Amino acid sequence: MNGRIKQLRESLGMSQEAFAESIKLKRNSLSLIELGKRNPSDRTVADICEKHNVNEEWLRTGNGQIFNSTPEGPLDALARKYELSQNDVILVERFLKLNKFQRDAVTDYMRQVAEAFNEKEKEEMTTEAAEAAHAFAREERSVLWQSSLI
Repeated sequence: MNGRIKQLRESLGMSQEAFAESIKLKRNSLSLIELGKRNPSDRTVADICEKHNVNEEWLRTGNGQIFNSTPEGPLDALARKYELSQNDVILVERFLKLNKFQRDAVTDYMRQVAEAFNEKEKEEMTTEAAEAAHAFAREERSVLWQSSLI
């Protein structure tokens, strides 16, 4: 794999410094990987594949094409990372296509809905607490009344 990393870097026309920076490594760490004195971590392999659209199977084994046939965008990476459904992706994509004013309006609306849910929950909790207090008071009166009959 170490040789393939060097081959990839050179095919991209990148210096060790630039390639290392693109995958959040120091140049000397990349140099040690390319020389075979150090193996890349799984995180480094994932960063290479994500940043440069590299086929992970090729990078690890040499099998297949160097690059993935369909470039993956940031939304595709997020969908994979957070296991988003197709509907989730559509929701995020449509939200991101709104202009700033529209996004702010949607965000404000969502905040208002959340506040309304919180208010409703507080009211229900207050009602439940009041009902519980009334039930307790009735039970206490009943016990007192029964004890006065004895």
